[in-house]
Amino acid sequence: MSIQIRRIFLITTLLMLIMIQFLSAQKNFIVITKKDNTKSAVPIDNIDNMTFTEGGFADIDGNVYKTIIINGKEWMAENLRVTRYRNGLSITDVWPADGSEANVDTYGRLYSWYEVNKHVAEGDPGYNIAPEGWHVPTDEEWKELEMYLGMSQSEADGDGVRGTNEGSKLAGRADLWFDGVLENDSEFGASGFTGLPAGWCDSGSFMVLSIVTGFWTASERNINSAWERELGYYGSGVIRGNQDKGYGFSVRCVRD
Repeated sequence: MSIQIRRIFLITTLLMLIMIQFLSAQKNFIVITKKDNTKSAVPIDNIDNMTFTEGGFADIDGNVYKTIIINGKEWMAENLRVTRYRNGLSITDVWPADGSEANVDTYGRLYSWYEVNKHVAEGDPGYNIAPEGWHVPTDEEWKELEMYLGMSQSEADGDGVRGTNEGSKLAGRADLWFDGVLENDSEFGASGFTGLPAGWCDSGSFMVLSIVTGFWTASERNINSAWERELGYYGSGVIRGNQDKGYGFSVRCVRD
């Protein structure tokens, strides 16, 4: 290769890197670095769903999570498994799904809403159970997700079972669910969110593994309860309910 060609190649490469870094800084693009070290910038507006199959990030315990982009937001595609706050102290109200550590790799852990909200109650971000750069989604963020998948605004604002098959779209792993309406829907698993039937915990009693799952939101309803979402094998919609803050539910996070 001649010196002139080498110069042109180096200048072109440098300009491409500058352009990619600039686009990335605008937060309208995602920069992808491939294994051969080539880079490309993809506009977020052009992305529908994208799964990071080798894990998108790790928590303070070293657990690595897959993530997925839905409607321009990056969501965890697995349930939270962390046992420590950001400050390194142990989380108090946390349980393995169905009370067994053998279930954690698949179903994650269950948390009380008090743990979801502890960083707010304490006025200390060190008590956040969400990994750095992430947060537990609010009730409104869940509504945005559901409406992107097909719910109307009026449906999303309602309580109880809502929508048509948005629950089936949010669920995943048919082999883990009891056979029923949820998994028999033709769009089961379509979103890539991969909601799993982790059941829940009530006063130390574990129930309904393989039958239902519940996800806390970060939104309080009143002094005793907070908003949550439920999926069940018996229906294809999504339940918007409010449960006692002491219940143990699964947690998903969204990138800040």
